Amino acid sequence: TSFPAEMGQAKALQSLDLIDNQLTSFPAEMGQAKALQWLSLRDNQLTNFPAEMGQVKALQTLDLHNNQLTSFPAEMGQAKALQWLQLSDNQLTRFPAGMGQAEALQFLNLAGNQLNDLPIEISQLRRLRYVDLSNNQFTQVPRALLDLPPTTEINLTNNLLPDAEIVAVRDLMAQRRAAGHPVPRLILPGLAEEAGGLREVVENSMNVHTRVLTDTFKNRLDEVARQFPEQLSGSLDAQRAQMREIARRWTDALDSHAKQHTPDQSALSNARETAALMFQKGQGEVAAYVNDFQHSAGHVLAYAFLALEAQWARTPQAHQHEARRNGVDRLIQALDSGFSWCDTRLCEEVMQTLGLPLSEYAQANDEIVAIMPPPITDGESRDVILEQAKEVLAELLKINPDLTNAMPPAGWRATLVERMQSDHPRVPPEQVEKNVQEFELFWPAFHDMVVETRPENE
Repeated sequence: TSFPAEMGQAKALQSLDLIDNQLTSFPAEMGQAKALQWLSLRDNQLTNFPAEMGQVKALQTLDLHNNQLTSFPAEMGQAKALQWLQLSDNQLTRFPAGMGQAEALQFLNLAGNQLNDLPIEISQLRRLRYVDLSNNQFTQVPRALLDLPPTTEINLTNNLLPDAEIVAVRDLMAQRRAAGHPVPRLILPGLAEEAGGLREVVENSMNVHTRVLTDTFKNRLDEVARQFPEQLSGSLDAQRAQMREIARRWTDALDSHAKQHTPDQSALSNARETAALMFQKGQGEVAAYVNDFQHSAGHVLAYAFLALEAQWARTPQAHQHEARRNGVDRLIQALDSGFSWCDTRLCEEVMQTLGLPLSEYAQANDEIVAIMPPPITDGESRDVILEQAKEVLAELLKINPDLTNAMPPAGWRATLVERMQSDHPRVPPEQVEKNVQEFELFWPAFHDMVVETRPENE
């Protein structure tokens, strides 16, 4: 029911686990425990948390899940090493603006509180990867969230967001994407009017897009985009001019194709109309609905056509005719089949043309088709390793849901290393080892993050 204040004098203390007790307070003197890196007070009865803990510069993980906190001290923003912050299932009505100074913060769980707004300073947290705001009292989406990095995932499900607000936020995100401004991954409640249609799609087993597919396509598109650093770059006016030139070349390719072959006229007409609409969305001339690729529909089509042109350029003259015909045919088919679909479905169809061999010669010569990704950065490596580490642990939890957060389960490390070697060979082994050690050092927080972010049906 209490914890001795004298423990603040334990100068070498690095990890403190007080999970599942009956503490109603935590001593302010613990702010003197300067070596403390990991602190868990989840499943207690705390009504406040001492501001003095912001003085603990080494603190990296703080877990206060399932207490009775009505406020959280702004001084915790001074904890410059803080990376993982669990405040879920408390009674918070506000999140302090001072937390915008916690520049190392990567994981923030505020689910199950009574929040209805967030300070604009949250947009300063440029290293955030996941924010859980589900099961709160939001009636509007705080616009500061849209200024977070595109790698940030934000969960706003189970709030009080009206349909009009959801539509407005979707449109705003689409406009930003169309203007070339990436936005974070925002998980919103579904519109009431969409529920029946979604059930119908599921019951009929239609090929709707899934997160796995969209993530795969997005990564593929990002790789292609990096192959053309001089294209669709610079100022907004420069990007629009470059897109207009790509659109002109696509129109010329269609015209030439129509003269040399006898394509289906209906498909050709649909392809022209759909391509024109995608390019208009990319240039901001037509409002775009939200898609999951952090690129506008026009950018998706532009990069797909650039990839076709690149493959044509690498194909020997003797096989050029076959490669050009197949490339245009496949893109026509993608644009025609996606004619009445939303941006995401249409973009997926277009992106399925990427990396396909367009001639018999290309089928036998991988270098004609290959999209060679540039060297991966340390930041990209860590993101890839983190996602793979979460997937491996989630798979093990499916097999044995009773795995505790006491230590990494048998096979986790070996499976992760093997998966990284086979699926992500660009990531250096030494980077994998470094990040694996980091996850193991803060294993309880890592384990709990995976458990709390898994879909309920898992």
